[in-house]
Amino acid sequence: MRACDALVVAAPFGAPHHEFPPRADVSARLVAWVRAERAQRRVPALVVDTPLDGVEVATQLASAGLAIAGSKSIRDAAARLDARLAPAARADAIVRLERDRVRAAPAALVSGRALDPHAYAAGFAWPFAAGRGELLAWIEHTRAREIFVTGTCAEPIAEALGPNARTLGPPRQMTLFEARP
Repeated sequence: MRACDALVVAAPFGAPHHEFPPRADVSARLVAWVRAERAQRRVPALVVDTPLDGVEVATQLASAGLAIAGSKSIRDAAARLDARLAPAARADAIVRLERDRVRAAPAALVSGRALDPHAYAAGFAWPFAAGRGELLAWIEHTRAREIFVTGTCAEPIAEALGPNARTLGPPRQMTLFEARP
């Protein structure tokens, strides 16, 4: 880790309850849920935040022997990474972004956002980003004297870091130039 004087960091997760379980545990629970849905003859949709997250989830589930299809944005990302997805007609599950228009029920949220209330049939808090403890530890390792935090959980992270940390971005904007009389 390189030390720095100033650090700007995004905090998508940082509330006290934003601690992720081990990825292997989340993956095992997700595999079991998909298999249970398939036993009911349903092809569930797994909703992720980014195409790269989708490829990661699809790869993990494929390694468990499940056939995973993806929406167009996920297929495009997989093609760029040379990952293989199953044809939708033979899929055990479909990975998609929230904005994709893939019809499948039930749908599960596979995201750090699953730590918070959501409207999906199931939620799996996949650690695509650092949780609160990991983020705070990483920031402290930089030994930055000034820390600017942005993102959904900027305020709780800045508060935990103390007086050297400030939030950056809406609803507050950092002043770039001092006002002149």
